[in-house]
Order: sequence, then C-alpha cells, then structure tokens
Amino acid sequence: MKKTKLLLYYLLYLVLGVLVGLLSPILLKATLNQETFSKTDGNMFFLLAVSFSVSWVLGVMIHEAGHLTAGLLSHYRFISYRFYSITITHSNSGWECRYYKMPGTSGQCLMEPTLPCDQQPCLLYHAGGVLANLLAAALCILLMYVLKPQTFLFQSMLFIMIIFNMLIAFSNGIPLSNQGLSNDGYNFLTSRRDKEYRQYLCNALKIQAKLTKGEAMHSIPESYFKLPEHLDYTKYYHFEAILNLISYKQSCGQIDDAKALVQSLVPYEEKMGYFRFLYLYEKLYYQLMDGDVEQVKAALHEKAVRRYLKKMKKMPPTLRLYMGEALYLNHDPLQAETYYKQARAMQPKYAVPGICQLELQLMDAMLQDQKGNQAASVQE
Repeated sequence: MKKTKLLLYYLLYLVLGVLVGLLSPILLKATLNQETFSKTDGNMFFLLAVSFSVSWVLGVMIHEAGHLTAGLLSHYRFISYRFYSITITHSNSGWECRYYKMPGTSGQCLMEPTLPCDQQPCLLYHAGGVLANLLAAALCILLMYVLKPQTFLFQSMLFIMIIFNMLIAFSNGIPLSNQGLSNDGYNFLTSRRDKEYRQYLCNALKIQAKLTKGEAMHSIPESYFKLPEHLDYTKYYHFEAILNLISYKQSCGQIDDAKALVQSLVPYEEKMGYFRFLYLYEKLYYQLMDGDVEQVKAALHEKAVRRYLKKMKKMPPTLRLYMGEALYLNHDPLQAETYYKQARAMQPKYAVPGICQLELQLMDAMLQDQKGNQAASVQE
C-alpha cells in the first residue's frame, strides 16, 4: 500500500513537471502580446532556461526562508541554512559557510528549540516553508496582473515562479515519508498527533545545534538521547534514535554498549529504509574491527550501497568506512592515511564539526587496533 501511494505521488509529480515544460511556451505566448513574443523567437528557449534555473533556486530558498521566519516566530534559534551542499552556520565563532550533504533534499533550514520540549511550539515551524511558497506564488500572480510586464524574461520568470512555488508547496505539503525521509507535511501531521515524535524531533534539533557549534557528542546531556519507552521497529524515527544513541556511546568510549546496540538492530536491517545506510557505517565498522571481512566485502559489493557511498564520498562517515576498507581488506596503510588526512582536512569545512570530531575519534581507534594487530603478529 505504501509503495503504491509513493508511486502514484511521484507519477503525479512527474506529470505536473512535464505539463509545465510543455505548456509554458504556449501559455506565455497567449499571455504576452504578439509583438513582445515575436521579439523573443530566437532566444525563447534560452530565456526559458534562465527563468527555470533562477525560479528553481529562488523557490528552494524561499521555502527554507519560510522555515527560518516561522522558526524565529516560534521561539527557535538559528542553527543552519543549507542550499544543496552549501551550508551557512552560526556558532560561537560567528557566521560561516560550510559543507554538508544529505541525499534527497535540495535544502534545509534547521532551528534550535529554546523552550523545554513539552512547551516548544513546532507546527508553524514545520508549515513555514509551504506557507512561504504559497505566498510567493500569490505575490507573483499579483505582480503579473498589476505590473503587466512586457519583457519576455520578466514575464516568463513570474510565470515559472508561480508554477515552481506551487510544485514545491505541493511536494512538501502533502504528507509523505519515503523510507524514513519525511517531508514537512508528514512532520506537521505526525507532530500534531504524536507527542513522542514531537519530543524526538525537539531533542534531535537540540543535538544538532550543539554539534554544529562544535561541541563533542559526549558533552551533550544524555537525556537528549533517551530512546522511546516502547521501541516500534515499524517507525523509522526509532531507528534514527538508536543510531544517535550509538554515536553518543561511541563518543563516551562505551564501546561494548555501542556494539550491543548495533547487534540489536541486525534482525531489523531490511526494515530501516534510508537509515540502513547510516546503520551500515556502524555495523561494518565493528565487523572490520572484529575481523569479519567476508561480511564486509559482501555488503560493500551491493549496488545500492556503492551508489550511496559514491554520492557521499566526501562525508566523514564514508571516509571512515573507506579507511577501514583500505586497512583491513586491502592492507594499504598509505591509502588509509590519505582518507584520514581527508577527514582531518574536512573538519574546519564541515557543517557539523561535532560529528567530524567523533569520526576522527573512531578512525584513531582503527589505527590503534591495526598497530595492536601488527605488534601481536611480530611477537608470534
């Protein structure tokens, strides 16, 4: 049922996109007077391409600005504003432009709750992006009728801005969770009716804020990582909560506890959706340390896994996994050192330095483990 609903959603979105592309020249020709349109015949598709590009960028930025404004109105504090991988952050060192990548998203505006989670308003924050896009579309319609622009570029940009803002509002406003990646409509609806989900999102944002400021994960209050009272493995965010707790245990040096949590998820690996890739970072890490190289090889040969790692090749968790592959599978310490240096160089550029700090801690542990193995081999 979920797969059918998701397929219908994407088909509808695809049809709307195709219609926009096919109808835009026709509708613009009908809207502009003949004299204005005839002047653009030679450059029409170039001007449309410019309009499409600018309108898409503005539509995404307007959406995230809507979350920013709604968050500020709801007692949130700014954490980061991301457009694709370009991320603006604010921490103790001031404003910075950093790098962060998340599959399936064009942008993201994260805000830190400033009130206790049971008192923190959240619905306006979740709805802010959709409301901003709808407002922008309405404003463009008003400008078209009031200004009656006679240049093709201006008119086409207003027209496409209307379409794109409606599409972005539609794709984010209709509740959808695809393999654990949820949109604004889903977050709004679920937060409204599920107190536990609202509590989880609030704590997750507080964790993200501290990590973005460069705080080590072990310095964050353990209460932020508290698991739901009754774990339900049909809810994707329960997997994310466990993964956050694994990272916290690793940062605190509680390796046995972290490994136990990783092992507890093995029976549910195929139910994790998107979070399976994040889980594999930890599962394969401990399998490498324990010498289970065959299982690691099998996982790394999966097409979906290789495709995901290729997309995320610059991210610190991927560099950690590649370093482990170089050390334990390929026995290439020079290549491993290259990955380590890349992760070290990434730290000042990465949008979440607290995560990069943890990754370097885990990479150091692998290096120490390899030195121990080599020393043991020499003694034998």
